[in-house]
Parts: sequence; structure tokens; C-alpha cells
Amino acid sequence: MNSPLQVDPSFNGGFTQKSNQNNVFKEVLAKIARNWYWFIFSLAVCYGTAKLYLRWMIPIYNVECRFLIKKQNSPSNSSDELSQLNIISNNNNDVANEIEVLKTRLLMSRTVRELQLNVSYFLKGHFKSTELYRTAPFVLQLLSQENSAPGKAWNVSFTPDGQQAILQNEEGKTVLGWGDTLRTKDITLVLLHYGPIKPNGNYLVIITPEEQAVTSYLNRTKIAQAGDGENVIQMNFTDPIPDRGEDVLNKLYDVYTRANMEDQNSIADNTIEFINNRLDIVHNELSGVEKNIEDFKAANKLTNVEDQSKLVLNNVNEINKDLSQQDFQLEVIKTVTDRLNEKAYRVVPPDIATPDPTYAGLAQRFNTLVMQRDAELGTTKPSNPIIQQMNDQIDSVKTELLLSLDNVRAGLTIARNNLSGKLDELTGELKNEPSKERTFLDISREQAVKQQLYLFLLQKREETAISKSGTLANSRLIEPARADGAPFSPNHMNIFMIALVLGLAVPASVLYLKEFLNNKIWEKKDITTQTETPILGTIGHNKSGDAMITLSDPRSVIAEQFRSIRTNLRFLLTGKQHQVILITSSMSGEGKSFISLNLATSLALSGKKVALLELDLRKPRLSSQLGLPNDQGFTNFMISNTDLKYLPKPAPNHPNLFLINSGPIPPNPAELLLQDKMKDLFEYLYANFDYIVIDTPPVGLVSDALLVSGYADACLYVTRQNYTFKQQIAIVNDIFVNHKMKGLSIVINDTDATKGYGYGYGYAYGRKAYYQEEKTSGRLWSRIFWKNRKNAS
Repeated sequence: MNSPLQVDPSFNGGFTQKSNQNNVFKEVLAKIARNWYWFIFSLAVCYGTAKLYLRWMIPIYNVECRFLIKKQNSPSNSSDELSQLNIISNNNNDVANEIEVLKTRLLMSRTVRELQLNVSYFLKGHFKSTELYRTAPFVLQLLSQENSAPGKAWNVSFTPDGQQAILQNEEGKTVLGWGDTLRTKDITLVLLHYGPIKPNGNYLVIITPEEQAVTSYLNRTKIAQAGDGENVIQMNFTDPIPDRGEDVLNKLYDVYTRANMEDQNSIADNTIEFINNRLDIVHNELSGVEKNIEDFKAANKLTNVEDQSKLVLNNVNEINKDLSQQDFQLEVIKTVTDRLNEKAYRVVPPDIATPDPTYAGLAQRFNTLVMQRDAELGTTKPSNPIIQQMNDQIDSVKTELLLSLDNVRAGLTIARNNLSGKLDELTGELKNEPSKERTFLDISREQAVKQQLYLFLLQKREETAISKSGTLANSRLIEPARADGAPFSPNHMNIFMIALVLGLAVPASVLYLKEFLNNKIWEKKDITTQTETPILGTIGHNKSGDAMITLSDPRSVIAEQFRSIRTNLRFLLTGKQHQVILITSSMSGEGKSFISLNLATSLALSGKKVALLELDLRKPRLSSQLGLPNDQGFTNFMISNTDLKYLPKPAPNHPNLFLINSGPIPPNPAELLLQDKMKDLFEYLYANFDYIVIDTPPVGLVSDALLVSGYADACLYVTRQNYTFKQQIAIVNDIFVNHKMKGLSIVINDTDATKGYGYGYGYAYGRKAYYQEEKTSGRLWSRIFWKNRKNAS
């Protein structure tokens, strides 16, 4: 709240209260000092709220785990075609790819399922429930759960002997013994005993849908490349239970490692299956060729055909060897192509068809996608959009694979045609040999091709089996999951800092807004910043309700304030021919009549003869306050020949105070004040009284005060704290700047240092043409803090 107006005891006769705008910082500190209890109260509330928040807020711990992705050696560059077959390839162990694999729902789904993380146990308390992880005395082992099953919750209690559990929810109540199975339409579970049952213990078991649990755990898992190693992956998990967080990360790493090894073994198994199928076919073909040779030799009685054509065969065999290799590769390409053209998606050997690097990379991508699709189908229907999207990706890679195989087949065909041309040249040299030798040569070449292919497949099968038996994980755990010693949320220091800031900011903001939105004068600076009109003095809040407080309670603070104004007036009126004081204001209710009556009384108490003129002809108030009749007065004098000596009426309580009543309310007050008889009145008053105090109507509403101001030596403009509008100070400034009144100064009425605002002894115009008195009593809160606020002021 804004600070109250205070008495200015340092009034020095110069009457200038110019605002010092260089003291803004001091003013802010003064406001805080005056309202210190609001800051203490706000800090206490914010601190208590922070304590309650920390008391009921569940702490969250950070769990961290690190593992290393092993670097893989590049494939051998040996010229031996068999050493180029890298059946089990780990070249895809890029850290970024592995991070994406770890983020998949498939791995987290397996983790949730194996740890049964979607089953939560709570011990119910009076105010909150405590979650139990691995400490519950029983377990509802989840045997099966439908993917679309909604969440379940059971209130669990036990019989006094602890041998039976009572499960109750909205569906009803079920009693289970240890080892009993509970079956519903979408869930099956069994009750297992794990520890001593607390007497009268009430538990809550919540089973959430697996997909919902997977989403929750994925959202709390952060996986990224560690900053201190390019091949190190760091996993972070947040959870209110540190042990569960460690279990989640350790299990996730275990699931990831097993999945990686399963992928490698899957490629090896499919490769072995492919080789076995080819071995059966080649074995049958080789047996047929060997049977043809046997029959040919028996029919033609040939025993040493090779020796007869040794010279030619030495040259032909080299070409036959190359042709055999080309035929083998073409045959393998055809088989792989047929496999790719099948409707079902099946993995293909990465490098068995050709050493071409383009094919090897595409085959690795194709196999990875196929295995991911097979894994997803384990928990997802084929119609799922994710499966459809993976089908599109596999078809796209398949198209590229087929195009790559076509390119390789074209190249091999050209090379084979060249070798066939050379072979034709050599076999032409045998044109003079008997046809049976040439026939034998053809059969022998076919036998060599089949035999080489058969031996090659046998060797590949053994290499693949050996590779499978030596399959190793592509990663190594270097730092098992470990939770921080203290929770990272909520941060006690941050919470208390926020409470401190709010505790200071809230009352400061309220004070600022109150001052910003307040359109009434509150402090002296509200006046001094808008006008240089001097402030003569201030009058405090009148709690007694007595109109003549300077007479009824001369020892009061208000009486002393009127004495201070009386003293300041003497300095102001020094050298003046007459001692005429005019009192006006901006509007009704600011206390003109109260100031006029008590100022006149104070002057009379000093031994001076004082005339109090009731010139508020529209709504006179002074007569009734003094208990005098108002049937004869100023109005009668102005419209008749009333003798002036009968106008002043002595006040009943003081011999030096005389009142000139307003008389009957005239229809034309302003015109009366313009008559020449006004001069006669003041000539009479100058001669018979030491001081003349004039109570006039508000200058902000009517012009009466301006008409009378020519007779005044000092004009007091009354304002009232928390009542006079700030924009009305412009009226005062206009009068002061344009010298419309002589000796203009301001009196601030109804200031209250205990409450900062209030409705004291004030006045307001009413419909019945008289002022209405308003009274309120002070508050206990104000009395309690009066001393502190006074010191701060």
C-alpha cells in the first residue's frame, strides 16, 4: 500500500515543497520500510508453501549407464574369392544407428515385459501412498495381458492369518490364496508370497496397459553419444525410485545386447539354410554328370582320354576354370534373384552372390529391415501402419538389389562370352580328334563346374557355422547403471530461491500496482510533482467526531497541527494590511468547514478576535456545528438594510470567536457576492476583528471563492488524503500560476499514519442541502503497527 501523508514539522516559512526526483531510491526503501510487515508476511507464506511443496513432492533421481560400441575390422582384401565372403557383417555398428535402435519401442517393450514394470505396488497411508518396488510382501505375477486391455487397479488387504488376499475394485471383490490364479477377460495373473504381511496393511496394485507404460518409460529415457568418447553411448533415466531406474537401464542394455546377437545369428541361420538348399541341388547335378562320364567311358572303352589330349587340356583347363567361376556366379545370382522375387520377405546372404560392394551394402540394409519387420510382427499386426511403412522400405531396397544384380549379371555375361570365344579357338585345334574325345571334354568341363561349386558351398557352410558359434556382442558395458546420491528434482535451493523472489516480488508488485492504479492523492509528492504551490500544513484523521476538536481536546495531535498552521499563517500574513483568510477546495467532502471552524477557534484561543464568515451560501454547515440559528445572516444583509453590528454572533464556547451566518439560501449566490455591499461588510470587519476566516464553496464546482478572493490576504486550498483526485491538483496549479488568488497555499486534511487511508471526520454534499458527517473507528491492525510505521515514515 502507499505511504500515508505525514505532518511536516520542518515547515520553514518558505512554503515550497518541491519534489526531489533524485531520491527515488530512498523513496522506494521508505515504502518498503513502512510496509515491512507485508514483506514478512509474504515471505512467511512463500517459505511455508515451499516447505509444503517439498514435503509432498516426490523426489526424482537421475540414473546413468555407459557402454562402448566396439569398432569392427574391415573385410579382408585377399584375392581369394572365398575370403571375401563376410557372411556375418557388423559394419552397421555406427553409434548414431545404435542410438536409434536403443530408442525403439521394441526394446523398451521387452524391458517392461521382463521386469513387469507396468505393475505398481503402493502401501496406502493416511495422507499419501508410498510406492513399493521389490519391497512389497506379495506379487501379482502377470502371466498374460491383451494389448488393448485397459488399466486395472485393486485395493488389496489380507485376512488376519495372512494366508489370503482380498482384491477389490469397481468390478467386485475376489479372495485369493497364495499361488492362486486370477483370470479376467483380458488379463491373467497369479498371487505369489514374497515377505511378511503387515497387520492391517492396505495396499494398492495398479496394472497399466503395456503400451502406456512403454511410452512413459521411453519419455523418461535419454540416450545420446557421450561427450568424452565417440564410440561411447550414455543412457540416462529419471525415476522416483533409484533401484528401479538402475534395473530399467541394466535390463534395457541386456535386451539390446541379446537382440543384436539374435540379429547376427538370424543372418547366419538363413545363410546356412540357403547353402543347404543349394548343396542338395548341386549334389544331384554332380551325381548325374559323374554318371554320364562313367557311362560314356564304358560305352567307348576309354581309359586315358586325358593323356590323349593332354596338350590341349592344359590350355583349356585354365579357361574352363574361369568359365566355371563365371557360371557359378551367374547361377548364384539367379538363385538370389528368384529368392528376392518371392512374395515372402526373407534375408539374403550379404556377399555370397558377388563381391560387388554396392550389392553388399544393399543386402545388409535389406536384411536389417527384414529382421526389424519380423521383430515388430511379434507384437504388432500386419495391418499396422508401421508394418506397411516398413514393407514399402523393404520393397524399395529390393528393387535396388534386383537392379544391382542385373548389372552384375550383364558384366559376368560379357566376360563369359569372351572366355567362350577363347575356348572355341582352343577346341578348334581338336577338330581332327575323334568326336568321342570332344564329347568327353564337354562332359568333363561340366563335371569340373559342378564339383567346384559343390566344394565351395561345403566350405561356406562350415565357415558360416564357425562364425555363428563365435558370435560376440557389438558392445561392452563400461559403467553399469548407477543412481545419483541425491535427487535432482525438486531442487531445494531453487525452490527456496523462487520462494524468496516471490515473497519479495508479490508485495512489491501489489504496492506498485496500488500506486499505479490509485487516482487519488496519497503522498505529498502526488501534490508536489504537479504544482509548486506551497503546502502550509497537514491535519490528521479526526477519530473523535467532534467538530471543534481544538476546543474540546486542545492537547490532541490535531489541535497541535492547527497551532502549527496558525504559526505558519502569521509568517505568511506578515506585512499584510488585513488578516483575511479564505478557505476553499476542489469538491465537497474535503473538509473546508472543519478546517475553517478549527482554524478560527485556534486563532481565537491565541487571544485574537476572530470573525468566521459562513459564505458557502449553497450548503451552509457552520451554524449547525456551533449550535446557532441561521435564520438571519449574510443573505439578509445583502438584500435588506440590516445593521452590520447585528451580523456577528458570538460563539457559545469562546468569547473571541464570532460567526456571521449565511442566512437563508439565496437563489443567486454569485450575484450577491458581486454587490457593492461586500465592501461595506469587509470595512466593518477590518475595523472590528483581528482575523477574518471565510468558508467558501468548492472552487472546482462554483466560482464563489474566486469572487471573494479579492478581499483575502491568504487563501488556503484544502485537499484530502485518499479523497481528492490527482487531476484536481491541476485546479490548484492553475490558480497559483495565474495568480487568481493571493497567498495561495495547500492544507492536506484527514491524513492517517496508522492505516494509510481512512474515512475520518469529513463532509459530503447531500440531497437535502446540508453536509453529512462520516465516522469510522481505527483498526486493531493499525494500532499494532502504528509505532513501526511512524518510525519508518
